[in-house]
Amino acid sequence: MRILILTILLCAAAARCADFNLENIENLELKGFQTNGVSLKSDGTDTEEITWLIQGASAQLQRPNYTLNGFKLQLDGEEDGMGHYCLESPKCIYNKDLQEVRGDSAVSLSGPNGFSITGIGYDFYIDADDNNMRLVIRDAVHITFNLSSQQEWRNKQKRDNTNFTP
Repeated sequence: MRILILTILLCAAAARCADFNLENIENLELKGFQTNGVSLKSDGTDTEEITWLIQGASAQLQRPNYTLNGFKLQLDGEEDGMGHYCLESPKCIYNKDLQEVRGDSAVSLSGPNGFSITGIGYDFYIDADDNNMRLVIRDAVHITFNLSSQQEWRNKQKRDNTNFTP
């Protein structure tokens, strides 16, 4: 009799698990959130590949938004001059459907050759008109860059006969 009751309970538990679907969950808290991907951009002749990684120490899911604590976005590009960039903030809202990151807290962007931008409040998104990534920092913006590395970049652009717009 005990085996029959145990078997019935196990079957009921298995049936409940079969109906489990993350799409139906309204509010979920996660520790160690991470998602990544590749963005391809075609301009007719060249294809630029940018890999991205979004991390959060913790996340609260309220579809389609994720509230991330300890937010970090890493971008790496294959094309010359792109390099590695890292955007960090204590807290943000990541909209998975729109591929947007927004926050009202402090933000820091670091890049190659000592390049950095800090500020308060930000929006990071892909512009639908030209498919470029955009970072808008709303307040207290501070930019640091190495002049010698910028001069090297300008000289390379001139050698490659590429237009430069500061």
